[in-house]
Amino acid sequence: MIRALHDRLLIGQAGVRLWEHMRQQPVVGTYDLVLEQRGPQRRKGLHKPRRGRKAQTRYLEIRVAHVSLQAPKQPGGPLSVFVVFVQEPEPPEEGEALEWMLLTSEGIPTVHDARTVIG
Repeated sequence: MIRALHDRLLIGQAGVRLWEHMRQQPVVGTYDLVLEQRGPQRRKGLHKPRRGRKAQTRYLEIRVAHVSLQAPKQPGGPLSVFVVFVQEPEPPEEGEALEWMLLTSEGIPTVHDARTVIG
């Protein structure tokens, strides 16, 4: 399982990219993610400290699909993967929406399986 970084093209879907495709998939489950309070932290090598945050609960939606991705410019052809897309539909005003695009070779037949991948 890996976290996707690049918005790759899908095979057989004329110009459609992974993020666009996953945002169109139906929501298969939801859950509340509890984030603990965190104080400000200095990050090694950076001048600006990371801001602290209050304890909070964030509401997340889960979408799942099986896709074939255009491979990077390397031999090997298309990549067939299962995708778990986790997205916060209503982010807090002062922060960015939480969002993860997770790719796995394991099948995801149930919401429980998707949550296992997220964990």
